[in-house]
Amino acid sequence: MPQGRLSARPSTKQLIQAAALELFNVSGYANTSIARIADAVGITEGNLWYHFRIKEDLVNALVDQLVESLNDHYQAARRRHSLEEEYVRYFHGVMQDMLRFRFIMRDYLQVTSIKDSRISQHLATFQTNEYERLINILARMRQQGLMHKPLPILDELATNIWIVVRYWWSYLQDREQVEEVVWEHQQRGFRQHMALLEPHLKAGTIRKMYAIATQIELRERVELAS
Repeated sequence: MPQGRLSARPSTKQLIQAAALELFNVSGYANTSIARIADAVGITEGNLWYHFRIKEDLVNALVDQLVESLNDHYQAARRRHSLEEEYVRYFHGVMQDMLRFRFIMRDYLQVTSIKDSRISQHLATFQTNEYERLINILARMRQQGLMHKPLPILDELATNIWIVVRYWWSYLQDREQVEEVVWEHQQRGFRQHMALLEPHLKAGTIRKMYAIATQIELRERVELAS
């Protein structure tokens, strides 16, 4: 009987990154020590130091993960058949990453105060890239006639949308004291940002975007329940 291909087990380095990400998200960057991360993985501090010399190296690795994931979402969205689907799928992907790596956004000032210019520069570059991608998609929506006149000032519209994307999960935690994130929170985030975008979109564009968003949200709900 032929044997199936065994899935690769995560490496110690991957386990360390996963544990650090969870602890940073829950307890905060400043309140998470190397010893606590090592304990969560079940290794000694010396073993952790072998892979990551200092805690800041872990942050660098997690920022790299975030950027890679955002790039994957963007490339996947660009392969969609319609601009409406590209926009909605990319927006949902970015929202997921803002949740998954929320400590980076929430503890931004703490992280960027580290005496390692690479972290600060990397974070600034990634935010600039995402903003430019958003501007690009909105510009193509305008060019393809998905928006009605008077046409919006794209820089102002993109800034408002990015504020929602950037701070949505922090808002839920700070304003509503949300402790456990469920699929409805991302659904609300999409609709919150659509309140900014809808006044500039034609009716058919709005209907199509909501239909696509509903498909995505239903799939996510099933995945979360399984």
